[in-house]
Amino acid sequence: MRSKLGRGILKFIGLNLLVAVLYIVSGKFGLLYALPPGFSTIIWPASGIALGAALVWGAICYPGIFIGSFALNLYVGYAGDTLAFNYLDFIIAAFIGASAVLQAAIGVYLVAKLIGLFDTLYEYKKILIFFCICGPGSAIVNTTLSNSFLLYNNVISSSEFWLSWLTWWVGDTIG
Repeated sequence: MRSKLGRGILKFIGLNLLVAVLYIVSGKFGLLYALPPGFSTIIWPASGIALGAALVWGAICYPGIFIGSFALNLYVGYAGDTLAFNYLDFIIAAFIGASAVLQAAIGVYLVAKLIGLFDTLYEYKKILIFFCICGPGSAIVNTTLSNSFLLYNNVISSSEFWLSWLTWWVGDTIG
């Protein structure tokens, strides 16, 4: 018979693997609509997967969000004009992954404070708060941090920053 610890570890690994796979699959769909260099897209369902997973399972699923985001953004960096990974691809992917986790955590915080974590969203007021404040508010986090990091590392230019920022924010909000 397996120990409780062993079952708990398997559940943790399985849950995070599920979240990472769902993030990657939904993110690959979003990448079909990405602006060059491929980091910002007008629809990013993976942000919805991340927020939904964080709302349902809590912080235990944060590693899965990070792994999914890291893998997708490493792919975007690799799919660029080079044929080999470099250290900057890993750093950018890790930064965006950490920002995706922070965005989901802030989304959970906003839902908890403004609506309630276990609310069923039957009231129009709460639905509007969720769709007009919680989603767009939390989407600002990854959008701002990641685009600033891309600008700092010369992946996007200052003239591309605001279009990339707006596209990323809209994509995460819709997601």
